[in-house]
Amino acid sequence: MLQYFLPRIPKNRGPVNRPSGGNEKILDYTDCDPDTNHICNIQFTLDEPFKGDVYLYYGLEGFYQNMRSYVRDRDKYQLIGEFYPDVNCDNASVVPCGAIANSMFNDSFTMIFGDGINVPLTSDGIDVSKLRKKKYRNPQPCSSTPCPGFKNSSKPSDWRKHIRYLGDNATGFALENFDFIVWMETAALPDFRKIYRRVGNDSPLIESGLPNGTYNLTVYNHFRVKIYGGRKKFIISTRTLFRPAGFFHSVSYFFLGCILLSFTTILFCQKFLFRARGNYYVEKGHVP
Repeated sequence: MLQYFLPRIPKNRGPVNRPSGGNEKILDYTDCDPDTNHICNIQFTLDEPFKGDVYLYYGLEGFYQNMRSYVRDRDKYQLIGEFYPDVNCDNASVVPCGAIANSMFNDSFTMIFGDGINVPLTSDGIDVSKLRKKKYRNPQPCSSTPCPGFKNSSKPSDWRKHIRYLGDNATGFALENFDFIVWMETAALPDFRKIYRRVGNDSPLIESGLPNGTYNLTVYNHFRVKIYGGRKKFIISTRTLFRPAGFFHSVSYFFLGCILLSFTTILFCQKFLFRARGNYYVEKGHVP
């Protein structure tokens, strides 16, 4: 995985994607020492209740998803379930192929409140249906795991299991898996957060948010960041950052276009209007 991320690039430590308003708890678990089963337990306290919709994110620092070679290293046809010889991936028999897919974030989390009350985590209410329709579709048939449409393919080198076994009924299967889709929509900056789940309302105690008190977070810790000097975090927030795919890029390109248009207008005026005006005065003052 690490060959794609150029640890020699200086790490940007500035704050990014920090929305205003609402409650937020950030748990940096980079230095958490997992046991032999890669499980790490973190106890934390919410001093005040998190009311309303509560969203859970994972955050990475120093992870460059915006490098051109990284962004292009994918097969858009393969991602919609159409397998052809590919020019972007070295080995098209690998599904999903490319650097983005191979480096997929694979930590997972569970939460317990107080004396053993399970905090329900769900992807329901976080809409990726448009992305599933346009950009991520499984070869058919694929309505359960293992998905038969991938039987002649191999897994990415850094994955722990084959794409056929990824996901479940709640998060979607294989290429239509919620976590896979979220990861594949690349971040514009090296320090970012991505949506993981939201807190469900299955428990009467938690139906209106998270009460204040003591919690235990269990991290199934597989994603390596120390080797390239990065950090990773678990974020609990009443602020939603989830945006449609390409939202940041669209806004950036819009403002860039406005700036370029302004410069073009200035240069046009300088070249034609001001020059013509100067010639007019020269001719006006000329005595034959």
